[in-house]
Amino acid sequence: MQTFLDTLDQYEVKSAIFYHAEKERSSALHNETSAKSILAEATSVAEKSRTSFELHAHELAEAKTSTVDEANTLAIWVEKHGRVLEAIRDNSITGSELLMKLDSKDEALSLISAVLVSGVPLTVVPEPTREHCYELDREVSELITELHDGRSSALQALGEYALILQQVLPVNYITTSPITGWAQALQLSVTSASQDMLDLAKRQAAEVIAKVQGEGSNLVQQRYRDLLNQMESYVACVERIMRECSELMNSVGSDNEAQSKDRILSAFINSVQLSSQKNDEDTVPSSLADNLEVKPPAQEDVKEKASKVLSVLGIAVSQLYSGIRVRVSELSTKAVGITKFRTDEAGLQADAGMSLQLFDQQIEKCALLSGFVKEVHEVMGTKLGEINADYLKHRPGQWAYTFQAILHSSTNMIEQMTEVFLPEIIRSFVSYNSEVMEAFGSISRIRGSVDTALEKLAEVELERTSLTELEQSYFVEVGRITEQQVALEEAAMRGRDHLSWEEAEELASQEEACRAQLEQLQKTWSQKDMRISSVLKVEASVMNSLLSSEKYFSSLVSADQENEFHFRSKALLSILTKPFADLESLDHMLSSRGAFPSHMSGPVSNLREVLAASSSLSDVMWPLSGLLKDHAFFVWKLGLLDSILDLCMHEISSSVEHSCTTNQLYITLKKKLAIHVENQVGQYILKRIAPALILHLDKEICDLLETSQGRRESGQPTTAVGRVALMLEEYCNAHETARAARTAVSLKQRQLNDLTEALRKIILEIVQVEWLHDFSSPHAQKAKIFSQNILGDDKFMSVLLNLSRRNLLDKIQSSMSLITRSIECLQACESTSVSAEGQLERAMGWACAGPNTSGPGGSTAKGSGIPPEFHDHLSKRRKLLGGIQEQASDLVKSCTSVLEFEASRDGLYFVSEDKSSGQSTDKGRAWQQTFVNLLTRLDAAYHSFTSGAEQDWKRGQLNMETAGKGLYSATNQLSVVSVKAKSALVDLQDTLVDMYERACEVSVSLSGFKHISQDRTALTAECGSLLEEVLAIAEGLHDVYTLG
Repeated sequence: MQTFLDTLDQYEVKSAIFYHAEKERSSALHNETSAKSILAEATSVAEKSRTSFELHAHELAEAKTSTVDEANTLAIWVEKHGRVLEAIRDNSITGSELLMKLDSKDEALSLISAVLVSGVPLTVVPEPTREHCYELDREVSELITELHDGRSSALQALGEYALILQQVLPVNYITTSPITGWAQALQLSVTSASQDMLDLAKRQAAEVIAKVQGEGSNLVQQRYRDLLNQMESYVACVERIMRECSELMNSVGSDNEAQSKDRILSAFINSVQLSSQKNDEDTVPSSLADNLEVKPPAQEDVKEKASKVLSVLGIAVSQLYSGIRVRVSELSTKAVGITKFRTDEAGLQADAGMSLQLFDQQIEKCALLSGFVKEVHEVMGTKLGEINADYLKHRPGQWAYTFQAILHSSTNMIEQMTEVFLPEIIRSFVSYNSEVMEAFGSISRIRGSVDTALEKLAEVELERTSLTELEQSYFVEVGRITEQQVALEEAAMRGRDHLSWEEAEELASQEEACRAQLEQLQKTWSQKDMRISSVLKVEASVMNSLLSSEKYFSSLVSADQENEFHFRSKALLSILTKPFADLESLDHMLSSRGAFPSHMSGPVSNLREVLAASSSLSDVMWPLSGLLKDHAFFVWKLGLLDSILDLCMHEISSSVEHSCTTNQLYITLKKKLAIHVENQVGQYILKRIAPALILHLDKEICDLLETSQGRRESGQPTTAVGRVALMLEEYCNAHETARAARTAVSLKQRQLNDLTEALRKIILEIVQVEWLHDFSSPHAQKAKIFSQNILGDDKFMSVLLNLSRRNLLDKIQSSMSLITRSIECLQACESTSVSAEGQLERAMGWACAGPNTSGPGGSTAKGSGIPPEFHDHLSKRRKLLGGIQEQASDLVKSCTSVLEFEASRDGLYFVSEDKSSGQSTDKGRAWQQTFVNLLTRLDAAYHSFTSGAEQDWKRGQLNMETAGKGLYSATNQLSVVSVKAKSALVDLQDTLVDMYERACEVSVSLSGFKHISQDRTALTAECGSLLEEVLAIAEGLHDVYTLG
């Protein structure tokens, strides 16, 4: 019974669990149903958004496709017209070359000539056919002449257009057309699908439209007026300088220099009273006559007087040479100081130019004096004959002319660098010829090798100086240290008993220091020979390295043409090194004569300063030029070449970034290159040639004084020397004055050339502004007339000054129309010629072999008897006419492209209909609105696609995914709850079965209990009756007992 009760309790628990699980399952089932409805709704919304998305995507694709098509069309248009402009700029337009080879009466175009070349008389051709052919031939001849005139006019107009493209208009002239801007804007709008790119494309389109509508024209007009004012100012300056130059040229003709020279030369000659001039004493200047004590000469007197006169001349000239030496030395010293302390390029160039000018004056004075001395010696030698033969052995040479030639070669080198080399290197850099670039790189590598050699040579010189100082000071230092040691030892011996231990320790340390110094000095001395040997080896290695570098450099510029690479690179390098040839030969000539110092110039401390301060080791070559010997000029030349290439490369690269024209680049770079080369040449003259001049002046002064001192008598008055020096100074001053006047004229002419060049630049800019913005004014025409009066000899500028864009385009249009009409007429004649050819062929067939049945223009059979020359001539005629028409059509296409491009700059857009015919359709001025509508449509489609449909579609997809995930979660939850409910049901069923079993057991037990109870009840009843009987008996006993 208890088990049944326990089972019943367990049933209640399982039943509660099952009820709860069933409730959860019902809730999960409801959630699943809700999730399914949500998913169905999300799927419906997503499908609608997808449909909208596809619709908007289709609209965007259509808009983008339309934009791409238009962008491609514009890009093709720009590319086509750009190729034509480039071909015109390069003068590579083909223009009916066949017409140039043909005369208007050329027999090759004649129909009648087909009969003549066949050897058949014209009488076989019927009279009407002959007249018809003659008429056709005359018509073709006239058309060919007309076509030739049209071609000539078109080519002339295109030539002027090419001149404008080459010299006036920017390289990117194609970008001045609004079509180019629209092509870029449309291409930008479809390149990357983003709102930023669309906004950028719209801004660029707005700029193009604003440009077409003339926005910013006020600034351009103001610039145009400023340019016109500048042109007038330049014209006035040019006219003024031309007048000044004319006045200076008239003043140069004075003969003060010649009079001064004649006066001093006659004074010297008359001072020597020759036998033929015994009575000419009055002609001698009183100053010279008094000092030279002129007397009626005998043979000995003449020789003595000549000796005295030449002695005075030699001393006076030596004094002037000394003054020149001082000034040249000052210039050379100043050049070293300028190089050390000046860092600005403009200041260096100004100082270099002034120093070169002063140096040139001193050289000119040396040449004047040496020339005068030589002339005096020649005149006196001719007059004196054998009398003065001993002195004539010492006749001076024209040494100063060598230095004049060096200055002239230096100036010429600067001009060749800017006039010859610079254009070539600009072309090489702009075209980026890899072979030439490699050759230039080789020069840089040689420069690096030379710098290394110079560094080693500087170290060698420092080491050699250290060894020299060691040899000079070794024994002195050894003696000093030994004396110091002896003194210390004596002091230690004397103070052994009374010195404190500190003092004794100090003496001992000093003795130890002296021994260490002595040991170090001896060790250094013992290594002297090894160091000398090492110095010699390093110096030899440096010289070999320089020699190898020089040979390799020579191989780069040698004339052997191994292949095209070597030819191009060596040709340019040869142009680069050619300006150095004359200067290098003169430098080697001076070097072979020992004109340069063979040791280092300046103390070693200066070399250390230069090494510490120089950014390039080539700067130390001037202190080391004496040690470089014959390699000094090569080192300087190499450094200058490398610096020139670096300068050109930097400036050209910078100009390319700023889209400068070749002409502008040349003008800018020419000035900078001239400044750089002049500065470097000035350093060469003042640091290498000036010391050589000083050495030569010292030699000349020494020779003059030695020769003159041998002829001077003791106590001779020196007043004559001063007077002769004064007269020579006056002669030099007169020469310098005349030379200064000629130099002033040259400077004026150079200034005039600079102003003329500036005027050309202004005119080019004015013409460019007029062409680009279609400006014109009577004021401009008046200024151009004045400019043309100045630049009348310049045909190029004359063409530009008379050029008008509108007139040139009209000329191209009329030429094109003439050519087109001629081509059409030729085609008409050609169709007419077919029947004439047939008539001629029938006549030929009849005359040669009877009637011919072949069609007009067809070929005859071999048996017809018509000579093959007949058909060959007709075939050649047809091909020739076809070739002429084809070439003329090509020329028309080029003219059409030019007119279309220029019309686009005026706001018109022509689209080619047929590429073969070159026909085009004018889309008027509304074409830009079409492109604006395209951009607007694309922007609206993109905006509605990205911010509307696409967002809705993505949101619908996201909602559907979320609903699907919700359904999936609800399904999973229902599955879990169902499993849980099923498990609870199974447990409940198991409990019910168990309870049923327990109930059966209880029922059996209760049934047994019932039987037992019933038996017990019967027993009880029986017991009761027995008890009653017992009670009754007992009661009877009671009575018995009572009775007892």
